[in-house]
Amino acid sequence: MNADRHLDAVLKARDDGKKVGLLKLGTVWPVPEAKLKEMADQASVIISVEMNIGKYSREVERICGPHSDVKRVTKNRGTIHTSGEIYSTIKEVL
Repeated sequence: MNADRHLDAVLKARDDGKKVGLLKLGTVWPVPEAKLKEMADQASVIISVEMNIGKYSREVERICGPHSDVKRVTKNRGTIHTSGEIYSTIKEVL
């Protein structure tokens, strides 16, 4: 499952001493703006992992951009992100 890959990357980063969290959205529409703003107020960087060309990441940038940096990790053609790819991005931005 995708969420397991995300969580594996987060747990590995925490083991490395990085302060990271995970927000799993139950729905994508309507966009949970209040929850995203709350998260952005607590984070210096947000990593938006999306199996698409970045359409939803644009929404994340619109909402969170004024509060924190947003890094897109997009992948297309039905290929799922690996925990290693997500972890590499965490290491890159922190």
